[in-house]
Amino acid sequence: MNLDEVALSGIRDDYAALSYAWYIRLSSLLSRLTRLSGWKGGENLVLIHLQGKLSCVTVDGKIVTMTLTVHEALLELRSEVLTVVLWIDGICIDQTDLRERSAQVQLMRDIYYQCASAIVWLGDEDDDTLPVITALGVLANLQRRFDRDGIPENFDFEGIIGRLSKSALRDFLSRPWFSRLW
Repeated sequence: MNLDEVALSGIRDDYAALSYAWYIRLSSLLSRLTRLSGWKGGENLVLIHLQGKLSCVTVDGKIVTMTLTVHEALLELRSEVLTVVLWIDGICIDQTDLRERSAQVQLMRDIYYQCASAIVWLGDEDDDTLPVITALGVLANLQRRFDRDGIPENFDFEGIIGRLSKSALRDFLSRPWFSRLW
């Protein structure tokens, strides 16, 4: 992984911007700990949380700390064949430098506007993720059609949503990203 500093004016459409919540759901953290360490769940568990930073990676020979959500996203988005260029505020902005952080926050609208794509990281996938995403995709496509043609009288909204359990939809929409401030 490399970290390059570039002018915003010189990188139009050449990067993706990552949108994520700074904190992680406990269930996602426990799932990751189980996979990585073999933790069984019945044993004692002590988490040390230092300023929201739970993970470290080496970038250009230097150790960079980041939130576990960013680390999860990087693991999922990495590619062995393609170069993936990402702008991630938790890495690209020195969070300890108030002047830099303030200046960068002023640019965030432009950063997200100019990116080739914005990636929303909602956390690790669980059993309900795919059915919920699929149903939301169907609804988005229907909404575009309804905007054009109107809603048919016999439209069966319950038939689409009814296949989802209420708890699956509630749990999905309760992910931290949906309640973040910006």
